Amino acid sequence: MQKTMEIERLPRSARRELFDFYDFLIHKYVAKPKRTDRTTTTESARHLRLQRIFDESQGKLPQDYRFNRDEAHER
Repeated sequence: MQKTMEIERLPRSARRELFDFYDFLIHKYVAKPKRTDRTTTTESARHLRLQRIFDESQGKLPQDYRFNRDEAHER
């Protein structure tokens, strides 16, 4: 069974939300290949999440970016 949606009828913000939710469902329900190097997988997932945030704001995240929690919370 295949259905179609007319997403053009939605406002831009609603379309973005729909695509974000679709992406969430794909990540939640689609089987992922198992990896032996858990550290690389975790860092890759973090990098992808941060890249998506920066892409939405039209910025670019450098490949060697490292988040420093202590530095972010300094007063």
